[in-house]
Amino acid sequence: MLVDQLRGVQRLVADFDEVIAAQFKAHPEAALLRELPGAGPVLAPRLLVALYP
Repeated sequence: MLVDQLRGVQRLVADFDEVIAAQFKAHPEAALLRELPGAGPVLAPRLLVALYP
């Protein structure tokens, strides 16, 4: 059923979010990016990828 498939996708997205958060936390520049005004838990990892490829 479609609802079951969507729940599975939601679980996978949550798993990816956890991995991204852990990888971001381990990066040496994470503290700097977290301190930027407006850079919350979603934007800061995106900035990390954009600025430190």
